Amino acid sequence: MHWVEISYSLASLLSAFCVVFVWHHRFGVLLGLVMQFAWIHFWLSTGQEGIIILDAGILVFCAIKYIKYFKERDR
Repeated sequence: MHWVEISYSLASLLSAFCVVFVWHHRFGVLLGLVMQFAWIHFWLSTGQEGIIILDAGILVFCAIKYIKYFKERDR
């Protein structure tokens, strides 16, 4: 069961990376949509909640983006 959560988390992180850093943006949006449905199905099927790997990864991506933004702004 953990491999499903890890696989879903990594796919969702790839989607977030594509959207946040505008790298294959269309693919990222489509993958994100598919993964949202996959997560909802997973939660309903297993009764589990929480996606710590995804939350931590999105936090890292956002932090990188904001740090990059502030460094460029201060130039």
